[in-house]
Amino acid sequence: MEEEAFFFRNNSGRKLFAFFHSPKEQIQTNQGFVFVSPTFGEKTKTYRILVNFARLLAANGYSVLRFDFMGEGDSEGEFEETDIETRISDTKDAIKILKSKNELIKINLLGLRLGATIAGIVSDDNIINSVILWEPIIDVRAYLYDYLRGNLSNQLLVHKKIILNREQLVNKILSGEKINVDGWYVTNSLWKQATRVDIISILNRIDKPILLVKFEDDSFRQQERFEIVNKKITYISMKPEFTWNEWKYYNPFPQEIFQKTLIWVKNNLS
Repeated sequence: MEEEAFFFRNNSGRKLFAFFHSPKEQIQTNQGFVFVSPTFGEKTKTYRILVNFARLLAANGYSVLRFDFMGEGDSEGEFEETDIETRISDTKDAIKILKSKNELIKINLLGLRLGATIAGIVSDDNIINSVILWEPIIDVRAYLYDYLRGNLSNQLLVHKKIILNREQLVNKILSGEKINVDGWYVTNSLWKQATRVDIISILNRIDKPILLVKFEDDSFRQQERFEIVNKKITYISMKPEFTWNEWKYYNPFPQEIFQKTLIWVKNNLS
């Protein structure tokens, strides 16, 4: 089992950082995964989790490609240049790179949080064999609206009071101003595209294996209400083993989600 770090160029010519986990040769399968990461500070707090699961998949014979979106991690570009569409495009470019490693490989996606939402959107492509969604963002606009609280906290720290509430911040975003939240910018294009995301409709029409994992503990965080009617979706609800917003719950090797996901992969991918 080997690992390779490299750069590839996305559709706009920017260099994206990627990491390829080669499968264990003795049990190598014809299945490969592209991992789609969370964004904002959630990426930092869950980075090691995705690394460890990529290595677990590789040890079980699966190829894995991880990558950084444009404007994030070690990839070129600025965060404020990105939105939902650039993330979709970057994911499709990463799929091409994994396919170039082995033309016969079947492509699967695994995403976490907003990365899961992006993976769900991209999985509508015929080239995708299956998709695994860990705690996807169902209502992306509500997610961004909640995220703006970080700007309010900074206002309290600097000004000792709230100068602009979230509705006023949204109005500034809609007028074309970018709003800084903990060092990342929420822009007009990101906000407007987020309001158009309908991941439930996409998942309900996809005719391929889907694993949807949700953490269902209202004391942990308020859950979105949604209904999945697609019979090809395997839904797993579990207590949260890790978080993406607090270091005190840091858990780089969550056993239950790893094992249940690996079992699903072995049972559903052929």
